[in-house]
Amino acid sequence: MRFATSFRAGFLSAWGGARVRAIVATMVGALAFAVLIALLERGGGRAGAADRALATCFRLLVPLSVAALTTLALGPRNLRDATWPVARFGHSKSAVALGQLGLATALGAVTTLAVVLIAVLVTHATAGASASSLSLGHDLFTSGWIAVLVGASYAAWLTAGATFGKRGGGRGVVLILDFVVGDAGSFGGIMPRGVAYNLIGHDAAMDLGQRAASAIGLAAVVLLWALVALRCRD
Repeated sequence: MRFATSFRAGFLSAWGGARVRAIVATMVGALAFAVLIALLERGGGRAGAADRALATCFRLLVPLSVAALTTLALGPRNLRDATWPVARFGHSKSAVALGQLGLATALGAVTTLAVVLIAVLVTHATAGASASSLSLGHDLFTSGWIAVLVGASYAAWLTAGATFGKRGGGRGVVLILDFVVGDAGSFGGIMPRGVAYNLIGHDAAMDLGQRAASAIGLAAVVLLWALVALRCRD
């Protein structure tokens, strides 16, 4: 019972206040950019436009959007310090931190899902008679679950990074590593970018299959949640 209460307190503390407007504005901005990316890719040729739009979204828009949302949810401080205003009322620091991570995960997953689905829909919108409803439905379903996993993965990595550094600067290190080596070598196999690229069939790190890539991505999320709880323990 104490864990559930502390988790809820952490979740609500990350959502409350003036930051809500900033979070909503960031999500709306991400969706607008997703539409722009999809239109540009479609303008470059209808064949493969959806795949190119997804690759661009996962390369730039998704990591930057989830990073911004995670920072808004957690604040500009080290996560271990950010839990104190709530934990001082008798809550478990680990549970409070996981509650804040829970909000970051929800925001990351929902935003990534919306970005990806909009990109797919826009690129299919005027693809002509050759684009069947069956193809669209398959693309939406497949890209949808990939988006949720990748969004949750970015949130977990960035939140874990926020437990390092005086002001949670570890999240910046995570973002840089993801950009530089996130799709290369064995390290790329566990980073969000590498997982995303594997699952959409784009420059797969370690030549992993879809099942292996999704299993590794999910395992990384679980381990990162455990790391956050350990780093923020009482």
